[in-house]
Amino acid sequence: MVRRHTIKFGGKYTRLYYLNNPIGRPGYNFFNIWDFLNDAPKEEYGNFDSVTGLPGGSRADNRENLLGLFVQDDFKVTPTITLNIGFRYGYFGALYSKQNNLSVVQFGSGGSYLTGIDLRQGGNLWTPQKGNFGPQLGFNWSPEVFHDKLVVKDMA
Repeated sequence: MVRRHTIKFGGKYTRLYYLNNPIGRPGYNFFNIWDFLNDAPKEEYGNFDSVTGLPGGSRADNRENLLGLFVQDDFKVTPTITLNIGFRYGYFGALYSKQNNLSVVQFGSGGSYLTGIDLRQGGNLWTPQKGNFGPQLGFNWSPEVFHDKLVVKDMA
């Protein structure tokens, strides 16, 4: 605390790891026990590689980076009124694969937006935003009548 100012600052960095390792075991659903005994499933499903169509798919070690920073000044204007002024920054990185084999859908352009869909391998799933800045402004008021038992706060 410097005179009537209390300055706080901090941050957090998080690196997320996801393992996407499809095993390729098929599954079946049946309408009833009779269809099961006759080996007549209503549907068959499984994990398949989106590029080759082979069962199992390929392993993807997915990654994502997150960063948050802040600085805040609590300024005591009077013994009962405090102004809070601050600044925050947040970065949410794109999801990507360590092996560069993440399947990403690319939409067509113009009139063929949905009919011109293409699937590409590699790259980021989205483009991260780097301009996530946010000002913080607020106040605290504690009327003397209540002897610090009531505090009115507002943060924007």
